[in-house]
Amino acid sequence: MRKIFSIVLVLSLLCAMFAVEVQGAGSGAPSLSVNVKSANEIVVTWENVTQETMGSPSTSIQIRRGDDTGTGVTLAYHYAYNTTENNGASGSVTFSNEYAGSDNRKANFPLTDGNYYAVLRLNDGSLVESTKTEFTVGAPPAPPELSVQVNNANEIVVNWKNVVQEEIGSPSVSIQVRKESDTGTGTSLAYHYVYNTTVNNGVEGTVTFSNEYAGSDNRKENFPLEEGTYYVILRLENGSLMANTKTEFTVSAVEPSATPSEKPVESPSATPESTLEATSTPTPNQPTGDTSLLWIASVMLASAVVYVMIKRKIKA
Repeated sequence: MRKIFSIVLVLSLLCAMFAVEVQGAGSGAPSLSVNVKSANEIVVTWENVTQETMGSPSTSIQIRRGDDTGTGVTLAYHYAYNTTENNGASGSVTFSNEYAGSDNRKANFPLTDGNYYAVLRLNDGSLVESTKTEFTVGAPPAPPELSVQVNNANEIVVNWKNVVQEEIGSPSVSIQVRKESDTGTGTSLAYHYVYNTTVNNGVEGTVTFSNEYAGSDNRKENFPLEEGTYYVILRLENGSLMANTKTEFTVSAVEPSATPSEKPVESPSATPESTLEATSTPTPNQPTGDTSLLWIASVMLASAVVYVMIKRKIKA
């Protein structure tokens, strides 16, 4: 009996050890790491990428742009197993212009400066988001930027910078003018495509919104803008708004060109007031004292002189 118990105990321990080993082997989550040695030497290392854990015999390692949602063509790829290179649950591969999965992918190297990521892709085309590993080649690209100059309610000038199609990931990014209370679900007050247009096409540019140009004829009716708070923002092709480009601006009430108190007073050639003032103001040739007293004094002085002269003549 004791012997049977010992055998059962040993078998139980062996089963437990086997179960732990199997569980440990299957519990490791697939992971990727990236080492950027240069723009033409991107080393990707993977772990725990087994057919049992991934459920696909053709799981591949993909390199994509930072704005690529996975629907486009990869910049480079490598099958994790069922290949003769680095076959196994763990391994490493170096992408360059000598190896990128196919000849047409080699042309993508050296990679241009920008943001990228490595990710596992299953046979059905889906990406394993938990393995997404971002990396940067060269200096990080400057983020898109908008600025607004409000000349008046009917002249809103918007400037943009660093709106690169490769970074944004959309050929029809537009600049939108919206009310501050607008969450982006409604129709914009005005719009302008940054590229794929003949107006101000390029990474940087400017556009003036008014009742002469607002993106479409029905948008022109929104100008001049009413007093209030607004914002400009970049909108992607899928309808999403790029929150980091939201730039607010305010349109103030239209002020009259001149109020009654501010109107300049034009001096007429002659007004009753100015005429009266001119006649009443003494001139340099006019006496400023009492004219009647001065006249009497002058007459008396003249009379005295005449009297003296006559008296002297009589004596003579």
